Amino acid sequence: MMQSRREDLHKISQAKVTKWPNTSAAERERKEYERIKKLEDEEVSSTDIFDPLQISRRKVDAEEESYQQKLRQQQLDKAN
Repeated sequence: MMQSRREDLHKISQAKVTKWPNTSAAERERKEYERIKKLEDEEVSSTDIFDPLQISRRKVDAEEESYQQKLRQQQLDKAN
């Protein structure tokens, strides 16, 4: 009973924190959003939609994101 109440309070607290703009998680999300927005703006401003450099950059970005996700997961597994 006490554990359940504690978990409920923790969930409520976490829900409130997600809306705060001054947390490290919110800052990471904002920076990621701005980076993606900048890349999209660069793509739109390009005159040639099928620019091979842009296509290869997106491919490399996707591969790097996948690689970084695997590294994060390995670190989490190693920590546990």
